[in-house]
Amino acid sequence: MSSPPPDDWDREDERTDRSERSGHRSDQSDYRPDRATRAAESADSIDSTDSVESTERARATPDEGTGRADPRERERESGGLDRYLPDATVDSRWWYWIAAVPAYFVVTFLAAVGAFALFGLGFALDLAGLGGLASIGSFFAVAFAALLLGLAGVVIAVLFPIAIYVDARAVSRARLEWDPDPALYGLVALAAVIVTNFVVSVPLAVYYLYLRHKHVGTP
Repeated sequence: MSSPPPDDWDREDERTDRSERSGHRSDQSDYRPDRATRAAESADSIDSTDSVESTERARATPDEGTGRADPRERERESGGLDRYLPDATVDSRWWYWIAAVPAYFVVTFLAAVGAFALFGLGFALDLAGLGGLASIGSFFAVAFAALLLGLAGVVIAVLFPIAIYVDARAVSRARLEWDPDPALYGLVALAAVIVTNFVVSVPLAVYYLYLRHKHVGTP
């Protein structure tokens, strides 16, 4: 039995290739998802969208049982101030600068009492025969102490609003029973330093430290 010529082989291969390509297109065109499949895909898409929306709402609304908002949402609302301030935890020592406010007030008061006593002593010594040397020495001593207190006051005035903001943010992130608003405390502290010259800063610092001691345990 004779085999077909090579030309017949080529034509046979071409017909086979066309048949395979036609069958592949037919399989693709015949695929039609049924109604149940389309419904399932649509339901999955809706569930995914609802999940994303519920997550965003959970970040923006208070937590159930605690009644407070997500600290990350509060930080976004503060205008990105956290990018320019140091990070801290609830165990950090930023509250030291808050405690420095009432401590500075006590030291300043004691320094004023000491200055009056020193001037009185110098005046008495001058009357005893020092000829004004005691008064001059008292003046320079009081002036030097006042310079040191002034520099310390500037440092505390700058760091107090920052410290109370950073510490309140750390306490808020710790998810304790007490949820201080960092922006509110920071703004009040800044206004107290600029407007009232530490008159309001002292009770604000004492009140904040009292709440911190009650809910955090330090100071």
